[in-house]
Amino acid sequence: MNEGGDVRTELAKLSQDLERARRELAAREDELQCLYRVASTAMDAEKGLEDKLNGILEIVSTGSQGMEVVGARIVLEGRSFQTPRFSETPWRQFCEVIADGTHVGVVEVFYARDLPSQGDETSEAWKPRFINAVAKVVGERLRQKRVEHRIDERVKELHCLYNVSEMTHDDSASREEVFQGIVESIPPAFQYPEITRARIVCEGQTFVSESFEEGPFRQSQRIAIDGRAIGTVEVFYLEERPPGDEGPFLKEERHLLKVLAERLGDFVRRRQAEDLEIRKSLELQAYNQELQQQLQVVREQNEVIVRQRDIIQELSTPVLEVWDDVLTLPIIGLIDTKRAAEIMQRLLSAVVEKRAQFVIVDVTGVPIVDTQVADHLIQIVQAAGLLGASCMLTGIRPAVARALVELGVDLSAMNTRRSFRAGLRECVQSVKRPAKC
Repeated sequence: MNEGGDVRTELAKLSQDLERARRELAAREDELQCLYRVASTAMDAEKGLEDKLNGILEIVSTGSQGMEVVGARIVLEGRSFQTPRFSETPWRQFCEVIADGTHVGVVEVFYARDLPSQGDETSEAWKPRFINAVAKVVGERLRQKRVEHRIDERVKELHCLYNVSEMTHDDSASREEVFQGIVESIPPAFQYPEITRARIVCEGQTFVSESFEEGPFRQSQRIAIDGRAIGTVEVFYLEERPPGDEGPFLKEERHLLKVLAERLGDFVRRRQAEDLEIRKSLELQAYNQELQQQLQVVREQNEVIVRQRDIIQELSTPVLEVWDDVLTLPIIGLIDTKRAAEIMQRLLSAVVEKRAQFVIVDVTGVPIVDTQVADHLIQIVQAAGLLGASCMLTGIRPAVARALVELGVDLSAMNTRRSFRAGLRECVQSVKRPAKC
């Protein structure tokens, strides 16, 4: 009998153990299903944060090990989300929400009665696996959301910088168009574009974004060229937002503002250099045009000078036909080597052209006749003689004759007369005879 009783006792105990294991397995299965629903809700891309947390609270309130839940609450980054008809009781389970190693909130579940004890722990301090898992899911989802948010912010900043680069390198756009385009592209690059306004002040000009007004929260950056301030780029928040790295602003937004100011400074410097280059080019063109005009004036003046020189040469050494076959060459002024060559050329050309038989070279207007001048005259006379013309030298003044004698100049081979009239009379008589002088 004792053995039979022992067997029944063991069987009863085994049956109890099996039943407890079955209940635990069922509870574990319910817990896993609830966690799956929590994870699915947290990852639902079509829901916002508030909808996700409310959905998780609903799952938590119905999945806390079959105990009567009177309220569930999630406090996250200062915001509180709770189930409908929420109430607090002394009996709760809770777990902190950790994201990126930082406490960001708590998940709490309140019950209608005291929690069953578990070992030596009090019911208030007991943190079941389910609540702990929910807190981990919420914390992980928040971490992912932060990462997604940072990525979205970086994408907006990069898009802004790309647009700025495109605009600042568009040579067809005016400076005003570039600045206005840049100031309009700033608000969408910030965390809260709907309350963001921007203003650029540069070298006396002001550019503002759409619906601009100054707000209570401001971030600014100086625009400079080679250390010299030329303006500022400013961003305003019209409303208060959660604290960031610099008031409500992020450190990445400060960096963006700094890069924008640098790009604006580079743009202004480049445009100033281009304007200077264009201005210098226009000045060079104007200077070149002025030089061309002056050169044309000089050319015209040179042409006038050449014509005047030719006229002067003709007047200073005219070869005149004073009678049939009789030419006269009255020389006025000093005779140097160059002028002697010009006189010879003009005289010889006239002799050939007029077929002259007689040439009268009158030196009445020559102030000085020295050895060199005498040599030039002899060469002129000899050259004309080679063309068949008889030459006569007239107009030698007494002082000139005395100087020639003192210099030992021999003009005996030349036909000379005291005056032009005497020489002309003799040549005319010779033409009538006819005979050469």
